[in-house]
Amino acid sequence: MAQNLDRLKDVVPDILSRLPVKSLRRFACVNKSWYNLIKSPDFISKHLHTFNNRKNSADPLNLLVNRIRRATFGPSGLNRKAFVSLLSFNPINKSTSLNLLDLIYNHNEVYHLEIFGPCNGLYYLHSITNLIVNPSMREFIVLPDSPAPPDTHFLQHYMGFGFDPNTNDYKVITIMDTWLDETDEQLPWRLEIYSLNSHCWRNVDCTLPSVSIWNWSWIDAFVHGAFHWWAYDAAGDMVLAFDMQNEKFQTFRVPNVRSSAEEYAGTVAKFRESLAVIIYPRMGTEKCFDLWVMEDYSNEASWTKHSIIGPIVGARRPLGFLEENNLFVVEDNIERMVFYDLQTEEIMRTEFHGEEDSLQAVVYMESLISLRKDNENPQARASFFGMVPDPLFEGNSG
Repeated sequence: MAQNLDRLKDVVPDILSRLPVKSLRRFACVNKSWYNLIKSPDFISKHLHTFNNRKNSADPLNLLVNRIRRATFGPSGLNRKAFVSLLSFNPINKSTSLNLLDLIYNHNEVYHLEIFGPCNGLYYLHSITNLIVNPSMREFIVLPDSPAPPDTHFLQHYMGFGFDPNTNDYKVITIMDTWLDETDEQLPWRLEIYSLNSHCWRNVDCTLPSVSIWNWSWIDAFVHGAFHWWAYDAAGDMVLAFDMQNEKFQTFRVPNVRSSAEEYAGTVAKFRESLAVIIYPRMGTEKCFDLWVMEDYSNEASWTKHSIIGPIVGARRPLGFLEENNLFVVEDNIERMVFYDLQTEEIMRTEFHGEEDSLQAVVYMESLISLRKDNENPQARASFFGMVPDPLFEGNSG
């Protein structure tokens, strides 16, 4: 009997690690031992990797998506607004459902929003109000405003989000140009870092390489402990990287494969835990996407042309990869999200549309990591939110 109980103790964590967060939150109320297990750091880590790495072809594809919707909102009657939603696509019957994250954005006029992540199931939402969100725990925290030197303003800024394993901390970074209000004189670029642990911003004395950043693609590229942007200088294209641990920049030259920047676009991406870049034509009704992978991180000589994806009829721009499902995600010419199977070359078109270049889609990752910390600062306390069906999404009808 004692041996059977010991075996059961070993089996229970393995079984529970395969369940969604919604079920585990209920099971945590069963008894004290299950509560302590589900709240333990070891189990949270085990669940993060076990649940999100499972493979079942019958499971729906879940993504966190962002788009501008047209309707009448607010007292001013403006007809465009950004929303973040959880999208589920059934690969069997090709049906799509959409549930809005009922965040503070729903009650304010927000015209621009970007999703960064996932990073262990956490996401950074960049807009007028900045949030870190765990959708599976239904928790969010509002970030304080980034401090700026007095009597200055900025015209451009670039964001990033990642995890520092040395301090077990999640960081948001912003790179901004700084100008004096009175004389309009440009000051050196400024780097600010937000720490989730301390819930505050700090200025970092770090020299930004002399490059220009291209930030149009919105494909998240946090890989090998660093966040990456597509950049360029007079000598050509490169990747700008910021290491979340040592808080330093470095650059990697990209293979000289764009014959013309006017005719071909490039973007950074993450592919199978490696840094990658995607090169594709800006124009055309049928596009191929060249995928280059850095096989040995930080070694510029290790860039390898992994594959040519496509041709995909009607493709407009890449949105990223769903690696567990072997899918490439693109936006088509009518701003609709499309899945392309990298193995079978099947094209699956969804009913989900964006507007005005707003469509963004990232992997949805379940996580038990809670934003509710023991913190005396009331501004650092996390809040809960719900999810509601999107009434303006036709796929939800019936």
